Amino acid sequence: VTQVQQAARSKVDLYRIQRHGSERTHTSLLAADLGADAALTAGYVDLGGQLIRNDVDIKLAAPGARTEVFGLFLAGPGQHIDNHVLYAQIC
Repeated sequence: VTQVQQAARSKVDLYRIQRHGSERTHTSLLAADLGADAALTAGYVDLGGQLIRNDVDIKLAAPGARTEVFGLFLAGPGQHIDNHVLYAQIC
């Protein structure tokens, strides 16, 4: 679990790379609340694992808040990667 509380006009760049064997399970959660004019960039690289689940929950809590989420996901035979992304603009 990664929790991010961004103040006004802050910038966060977060990158994650994982390479698990074909028998591993990996779950992750990124929960972020962005203040006014805050910017969050999140990049994911998943290179395997039996079951990989990424949950991303971003709240744009004030005017001017923005985010960019991107990734590269490579699964082989018998592997599964899924991503659940939820954006909420609260302001």
